[in-house]
Amino acid sequence: MERRGLRPPGNMEGVLRRPCRVSGVEGAAPARTLVRISVYSFILAGVCALDTTVTALLVAAGVCGEANPLLSYYLTRFGLAAMCAAKCLLTLVPIALLEWGRRRAPVFATAAIRTALFAYTAGYVCAALLVNLRAIAASW
Repeated sequence: MERRGLRPPGNMEGVLRRPCRVSGVEGAAPARTLVRISVYSFILAGVCALDTTVTALLVAAGVCGEANPLLSYYLTRFGLAAMCAAKCLLTLVPIALLEWGRRRAPVFATAAIRTALFAYTAGYVCAALLVNLRAIAASW
């Protein structure tokens, strides 16, 4: 590009000739840094783990069943361990996708994680209240 009088765009001269800050090797790319997972993702995963644990304990005790039709299918067809595995998979994959998307669109992904956390927690609380209020009403 230099012999025709064209220059690289911006400050690209010498980019490949400078040593890397991390490795010191000329032209090498810096090593990848660890990705920080957001606090909201940890909280959402914790709420889902709590939900899975409580559901597994109550189902094992014979007190209740799974309210989610998809997970109820796994429970009746394959058993409690398969339902717990499906619940973890159906929770952790979207969280991982949102964390991946957080690198590209941090504002959107963070808002989506917060919304998912609020919706999951609100749904869990509402379902627990509904079940307990039905039990109280039936005992009167």
